[in-house]
Amino acid sequence: MRRWLAPAPLLLVALAPVQAQSNDPLFTGDCVSELGLARIAEEAGDAQLAAQLARTDARQTTLVAVRASPHAQAPEALVPRLAALACGRDAALAPEAGYALARIGERLVGSELAAREALHEELVAAQKALACAEQVPAPRADIVHQLAQLGAALDVLLR
Repeated sequence: MRRWLAPAPLLLVALAPVQAQSNDPLFTGDCVSELGLARIAEEAGDAQLAAQLARTDARQTTLVAVRASPHAQAPEALVPRLAALACGRDAALAPEAGYALARIGERLVGSELAAREALHEELVAAQKALACAEQVPAPRADIVHQLAQLGAALDVLLR
């Protein structure tokens, strides 16, 4: 009877990483609907979204973080990392990051930024990060256009 008790702790230890991933909203959240993306952003938080955007080893969860980033509490803080992805050469992440940046530009409102006490430095850093659109080789034309939309919104907010 003791033979059957010994493998049970080993099984629990082997399943521990799977359990850790199952609680992560970037693994389990609804990444298709707007409500699901807003829930992912709320449950993950801005710090986890920023950390995931900086990772290069897990494309699927990075894609979920990119899609959820317009719904972040302070999306302007995520712009530099999203701009790096948008100007990158990843065929899946670059267009998604460009779309996310355009959505962030639509949602940036002066009164909301004032209510959240957004830092002026974060907006300036976001604007500087958009300069990657002028690099050689240039990103796709649609991504450059999306970066320009956010750049125009930031120009208005920084005046």
